[in-house]
Amino acid sequence: MTATDRLDVLFRMVMADAATAEQLQAALHDATLFVALDAGERPVIAPAPDDVPCVVVATSEAHRQHAAAASWQPADLMELITLLPDEIDVLFNPAGPVPFRLVGDFVRDTVLLGDDELAAARASLPGPPARGDTVPVGGPASEGEG
Repeated sequence: MTATDRLDVLFRMVMADAATAEQLQAALHDATLFVALDAGERPVIAPAPDDVPCVVVATSEAHRQHAAAASWQPADLMELITLLPDEIDVLFNPAGPVPFRLVGDFVRDTVLLGDDELAAARASLPGPPARGDTVPVGGPASEGEG
């Protein structure tokens, strides 16, 4: 599966040491996420590959299709934080090629970024892939490539 959205791209870039925590926070700040819910309309808490309990989140429709949940709640960062229990992390795209766990406190701290910090991080973000397009794991092509 190719990268489906800006966060998916950044997760892959982080794994390759090609993106910063600040870039990830800026993308989280701007993302529409999908929180997996159980039959009781509570967030699904499942173990990450390293057995840490996590709220399950998808970053796109493509990732929702590959993960089991009774339903999905669209959420921005603030809504995710209100659904995130203490001492629980967040597992993004668990059934995708790059499942990615973020510590719950990192996600919560993201809302505390100041405007200047967010602006600087946003300026360095790769562009989101258009529907049906793919973005190389390293981000957009540099000038002169073609």
